[in-house]
Amino acid sequence: MEKELDLIRKERERQIKKGYTIDHDDNHIDGELVLKYGTRFLIDYTIGIEKCIPKGDKKILPDDYINIDFAIDDLTKLSACIVAEMERLERLKIRNNEEDNV
Repeated sequence: MEKELDLIRKERERQIKKGYTIDHDDNHIDGELVLKYGTRFLIDYTIGIEKCIPKGDKKILPDDYINIDFAIDDLTKLSACIVAEMERLERLKIRNNEEDNV
């Protein structure tokens, strides 16, 4: 699991260097950080499910559909977006608590 967490951390760092900073992230609301990439991933995944080939009582994706490296890359990007949203919500919680204490 450490390898996967390292991939997510590096992707999040790449996003920040690209300009997806705290200021950028805090301009989003209602899960927007996750929805865009998550929706794309789910659509791609659903298309893959529809292409499933029945094999006995199991379904398998055709070999020409799945590219494991691309799937890992997509999941890494989605996971980094989830982390960004979690960080944004933590900052929002802190700000809300500070406002309540004023």
